[in-house]
Amino acid sequence: MAATNVSNPGSTPELAHPGASTALQDVARPDMSTGQIGDVSIELHQPSILQSLRDARRNLPMLGGLFGMVLGFQMTNTVLGVWWVPITFVFDTFVKTFIFGGVLNAPSPSGIPYFLFLAAGNAGWFLFHRGTLYSMKSFQRLRHFVNAFDFPLLFIPLVGVFQMIGWLGFSLVIMAGGFVVFWFLDGQLYLNVSPELILAPIGLLWIGLVTVSWGLFSAPIYYRARDIRQIYKMALPFVMYITPVIYPISAVPGGWKVAAQLNPLAAPIELFKQGLLGTGSVPIYSVASSLGVTVLLLMFGLWFMNRYSLRLVGVGPVEDEDYDE
Repeated sequence: MAATNVSNPGSTPELAHPGASTALQDVARPDMSTGQIGDVSIELHQPSILQSLRDARRNLPMLGGLFGMVLGFQMTNTVLGVWWVPITFVFDTFVKTFIFGGVLNAPSPSGIPYFLFLAAGNAGWFLFHRGTLYSMKSFQRLRHFVNAFDFPLLFIPLVGVFQMIGWLGFSLVIMAGGFVVFWFLDGQLYLNVSPELILAPIGLLWIGLVTVSWGLFSAPIYYRARDIRQIYKMALPFVMYITPVIYPISAVPGGWKVAAQLNPLAAPIELFKQGLLGTGSVPIYSVASSLGVTVLLLMFGLWFMNRYSLRLVGVGPVEDEDYDE
């Protein structure tokens, strides 16, 4: 997928993405009486979704190199640099533990220390929260790569989510330290070491898929209309409080419990906590609901990216910087 930009009728078409392909509907011919070149009509090549996916598959080896180039984008212009990643996660987890576990006495299932229970939910939530933010801003953050290199535009939101690997790695290391500390203090290992542990990576991969799906349609929009960021900021706290991060799903009363389980994020986060801590269970209707929303979101994201990314992104660079996170 690529784009073409014509600055004025008499100029040579300038490709905003090196892989651009165009079809000239009317070939420019000079007017012999005036010496001027006539208008040029440009039609963007619109590949099908299948063609775009095949193009992405052929260029998969480029994904690793692109990922390596953008890893350094996190926490730029700071003294502590990447150390802000574990600091942010630990601070957020400790503050929530104090407020919800200490002051509000939020329950924790099966006698698991609330810090470990919250850290597990928080790891899944951070992957979704920061991943959706990075993927949404991926075209803006990586626009210089978009204009300078030839690769499938489908890679851009994916690379935005890949930047979350550092966050996820630090959060898992911190959680491992928490398991060791409470093993020493309580004489009990709260880590689930049964075959059920396989549910933890499945839950994380599921959250990652939801995050990529969001980025596929939000990233091109964000590049041109920052209004989506304001909607995102308003909706995010609501989404967090209806997702079982700070409380177990079993603590939700009455009919609200079914509503909470139908939350598309509930199933993958509950799967992660079930695999890691061995508590709770995920009903089949919760899995079906979440899986259905994930597939629909992914299909819509692929369609939107394939149809509109060139129109919204490939029309020239945006000059302003927006690294507020």
